[in-house]
Amino acid sequence: DENNKLLASRENEFQVSPMSSVPHPPLASKRLKKEHRFLFYMMIAQQYQNLGELDTAKRYFEQAYQMNDKFPQLLKSYATLLFQLKSYNKIPEVLKPLESLEKEKFDYYSLVGRALYYMGKYDEAVNKLLKANKIYDSDVPVLNTLGLSLVRIGNEEEAIKVFSASLKINNNQPDITRLLKEIQKKPKKKG
Repeated sequence: DENNKLLASRENEFQVSPMSSVPHPPLASKRLKKEHRFLFYMMIAQQYQNLGELDTAKRYFEQAYQMNDKFPQLLKSYATLLFQLKSYNKIPEVLKPLESLEKEKFDYYSLVGRALYYMGKYDEAVNKLLKANKIYDSDVPVLNTLGLSLVRIGNEEEAIKVFSASLKINNNQPDITRLLKEIQKKPKKKG
C-alpha cells in the first residue's frame, strides 16, 4: 500500500539451469528447523568419518555436540570417532547423558567401559562392563574388554570364564584363543 506495508505475499521456487530443459524434476527436501540443525553437522561429520578424514569429522561433530549435547545417536557417533582418534578421556563425559536413559544404558556402559580400559582404569572398566554384560551378555567386544580388564586386575579365573563365553559366540578370535591358552597354562595361585 501507500505506507509501504506488505499486504500479501507469495513464495515460489525456481531453479536456474544452463540446459534448455531439465529431464527430471529436482529433488525437494524439507528445511531443518533451527533446533535440529545439529543433525546436519552430525551427518556431515559421519560422511567425513567414512572418508577417513577424522580431523574434519571431529570439527563437525564438535559443532553438532555444541548445539545438542543430549541426542543419543549423536553422542554414540561422536564417541565412535573419539575411539578412532584414541581420545578416550573425553568419552565418559560425552556419553554421560545416556546413563539415565533406559534404552541407552547398554551402549553407555559398554562404550564407557571400553574407554576406561584404554585409559588404564581397569577396576572402573570392570564395573561398567559388568553392567553392560548384565543387560546383554552376548556382545563380543564387551566380553573381550571385560576379560582383558580382569586379567589386568589379577582376576584370571573370571577372565577365563569371560573369554570362554566370548569364544562360544565367535570362535574365530585367534588373539583371544591364544591369550586364554596362556592364562590356562599358568599355575593356579593358592589362596
